[in-house]
Amino acid sequence: MTKSISLGRRIIMGCVFTCILSQGTLAQTTVTELVGQKESPNFRITDLGESVPFGLNKNLDPLLSVLEKKKLLLIGEPTHGAANVYLFKYDLFKELVGLNRVKCLLIEANFNSVLKLDDFVSGCTPMDSLASGLNKMPFMHRTEEFKDLMLWMRAYNASKEPHEHVHIYGIDVQDVDAGFDFIKKYFSKTDKSYADSLSSFLPTMTPNKLPEWRHNVYTEAQLEDLQKHLEAVKKKAASKSESQEWQLATRVLENIRLCSHMYTHPRDFKRDLYMAENVKWILNLERKDMGFVVSAHNGHVANDGGLGTYLKEALADEVYTLGVDFGEGQIMAVSASPDTVRSFKAHDVLFLEADSISLAHLSDRVRFIQPVNSKNDVIIRSSGATYNQKRSQVYWRTVSLPGSFDSIVYFDRVYPSTVLPISR
Repeated sequence: MTKSISLGRRIIMGCVFTCILSQGTLAQTTVTELVGQKESPNFRITDLGESVPFGLNKNLDPLLSVLEKKKLLLIGEPTHGAANVYLFKYDLFKELVGLNRVKCLLIEANFNSVLKLDDFVSGCTPMDSLASGLNKMPFMHRTEEFKDLMLWMRAYNASKEPHEHVHIYGIDVQDVDAGFDFIKKYFSKTDKSYADSLSSFLPTMTPNKLPEWRHNVYTEAQLEDLQKHLEAVKKKAASKSESQEWQLATRVLENIRLCSHMYTHPRDFKRDLYMAENVKWILNLERKDMGFVVSAHNGHVANDGGLGTYLKEALADEVYTLGVDFGEGQIMAVSASPDTVRSFKAHDVLFLEADSISLAHLSDRVRFIQPVNSKNDVIIRSSGATYNQKRSQVYWRTVSLPGSFDSIVYFDRVYPSTVLPISR
């Protein structure tokens, strides 16, 4: 590819991606072009199986073998709306669970919101509680594919002892009021009189009260008061389960604090750092003999200064970063109205020169691309939760292999997720 394009910076749903496509010292090519070549001296390309709209006839052995000694798998996504990308992730998670390598799935959703889903998969809440839990999810996790995963995890846990359960956690910090219900319920069991007083000031911190909520001194005073009462409860926590519940309540409060800080100090936006802190807290809480799967956007997973970098710095060779790319297809995305999700064509032939790329090789395959020799730059898709066809050039980014990712999984075609309506 010889075209030189500078795309600058683009903020997508709170994610800041730097997308610069230009000729540098290293040869650059799209992954689609790379897959179209019969052979490459710099990459090993392995066929993993056929990708279909609602499943994957898979051969995961080549990928499973490189993950054998890894503690933490970070697996990305080029968009938040491709069904078979998510099905691939869920299949891989299930395989790793079956091999007794992992017990926890960590997703790009709010830490406090996902607690309800973990209660569901653990069998602590009734079957009809799943709908209300999914209502709290961003659209990429409010899908048929994700719902099926939650049902699979619940069924798996039903046949296991509690210490063998699989769990799901959120790692994001974008919803300030998601943990209030948990905090109120926690204090209703540990400090009833204080719990009764919470309703008088917690609503002033929620987004629908934004003018008051932006008075950060008042917000900090509220959080300090909550922390003070948590410390008092800690002294009464006698059993192991009480201690663990206190730790969780403390983390919920910390996520409220971090989210409040991000919105009251927009110039001090450290979302990836806060997500990394959540991941490390979860790793410390859960079984030390098990691995973990983190599912998030390529922009977070990449070892390019965000979540992936923080976790690589903390865990070094125990971390494996897996990027995801695709050639063509349809995906789901948020349109101009934030409550509207629509399907659209995401194959950008108008962006690339028509004679610079051949899609004749594309079928419905999934491929595992590993770097063989020196570091090479490749160009992948990066569209996040939104898409504007008139600005399609901003949805590309240059990454290095190895470097940004240890390897890439590539889909010839993608299919749109089946988004569930919000239940009333």
